[in-house]
Amino acid sequence: YRTEPAPESLKNKGDRWKKDLLMRLQQDFHDKCYICGKRLDADGEVEHLLPVLGTQHPERKYQWRNLFWSCRHCNGIKSTRSHILDCCTSDPETYIRQKGDGNGEDGFEIEVEPLIPNHAEAAATAQLIKDCYSATNTAMRELICEKKREKLKECIDTIDGALLDYVEMKDNNEDLTVQREILQGLVQLDREYAGFVRTEVRDYLDCCPELASLLTIADEKKHLEDAEPNRTEVAV
Repeated sequence: YRTEPAPESLKNKGDRWKKDLLMRLQQDFHDKCYICGKRLDADGEVEHLLPVLGTQHPERKYQWRNLFWSCRHCNGIKSTRSHILDCCTSDPETYIRQKGDGNGEDGFEIEVEPLIPNHAEAAATAQLIKDCYSATNTAMRELICEKKREKLKECIDTIDGALLDYVEMKDNNEDLTVQREILQGLVQLDREYAGFVRTEVRDYLDCCPELASLLTIADEKKHLEDAEPNRTEVAV
């Protein structure tokens, strides 16, 4: 979600970002990188969805709806790429599928694929996310990608374990109330790596179709929590 109106300091168009703007981005993006989903712990950077450098559009630098919150790694890899999905006006889960696969030939692998054929923004966004998890053009980027995959794997292992427990309990006709609450907490949109985690739940819908309601509940909960006078109803 992106709050409105724009932070007051944007009117001054200074060379340095002010605290009010940084705190608003941190809040609106749940202090996560909008590209990889990593929690930033207030160590994020301002990223321009529509590039400024190398263009004839300097005004983009101070346009509130062009400012996003990212980690330094993803900010550097995105650089001046364009045609990236605006996660504040479009639900990324409608356009791309993000999957962490622990059964790949090279260990834990990242799969990000567009869900809509011939959709330029979906394809470009999927490629950007894959690059942010697999860059090898410098030793530092390769190391950061390894750390990102390790952290993501921890989150995937947690949700997979909870899902396996749910299926086992369901097969044994046990009370699922507490386990559903655990799963619901794990699929919230403000959780780290939410796009990947929620895909794991979708992969269980054939055997547990009732779990689809957990994703809907999570979406509705965020809408209710964030439906304030100064908020626009858009998904992150």
